[in-house]
Amino acid sequence: MPAPRQPQGSTRSPATHIAFSRTLLLATDLQQSILAELDRSGPNRLAYTAYGSQSGQGTAGTHLGFNGQRRERPTGWYHLGNGHRVYNPVLMRFHCADRLSPFGKGGVNAYVYCGGDPINFEDPSGQFAIISLLIQRLETIALHLGIITATVTTVVKTRPMGLALNAARISLVGSPISIVGAGMQLAGYPVGAIVSNVGTALSVAGVATRTFIGAQDILRQAKPWQYFRNGVRHIWNGNSPPQVPAAAIPNPPQVNIPMNTVQSRRSSVTGEGLTASTQIRRNSR
Repeated sequence: MPAPRQPQGSTRSPATHIAFSRTLLLATDLQQSILAELDRSGPNRLAYTAYGSQSGQGTAGTHLGFNGQRRERPTGWYHLGNGHRVYNPVLMRFHCADRLSPFGKGGVNAYVYCGGDPINFEDPSGQFAIISLLIQRLETIALHLGIITATVTTVVKTRPMGLALNAARISLVGSPISIVGAGMQLAGYPVGAIVSNVGTALSVAGVATRTFIGAQDILRQAKPWQYFRNGVRHIWNGNSPPQVPAAAIPNPPQVNIPMNTVQSRRSSVTGEGLTASTQIRRNSR
């Protein structure tokens, strides 16, 4: 690399300019931790403890370190969250307490780093809480168990057909997949997040289909907006459907049939028939 020109009036030596303007090629792992740096003089390999304490063949030329975070050279500290909290990898803890602890998302231990598990987790913001992640996974499982229960109960009661039945089937497929994904994340498998997202997408598709069916039912009404508004009021107020007063219901008409007259007519007709038949017989003689 050619040495840069020394500006006029500068007291810095050319060697200092060369050291100041050198180019580094950095090699990282999946967590963006710097494992090696390469310049004209050769490679400089770096290593880290589980909590991020750095060591190497020589002094690191880059400001980046553990998990790709900016490292303070003289002390080796990390100012996570753009200075939100200072993390000391030698002490394996933060210098100051988490303001979200102990009753918030920070957890009980206000100084812990990554919930005591820096191998599987990282904390770029300085506000990590493994307890909150555990609660979120359990809430996801409980939510989808509720969706399964509600869907099965509704299907058994209403016996839907066609598109509504397919929507229920989609929800019954998506929710178990989300539960499996949340369980995989609790077990430490990162692919569980993808599985959970797939299940959630299927559940959302089922809900969207039900919403479409409900919108169609509303639009079929004579006054869709009024029908929708009354339904929303019923949700919040719990009003029962309007009852029709008894006086407004007309009584069914009553028809009186004179049975005696009919019988007399029948008897007279029968008598006439008998008389006619007798006359025919007499004429035939």
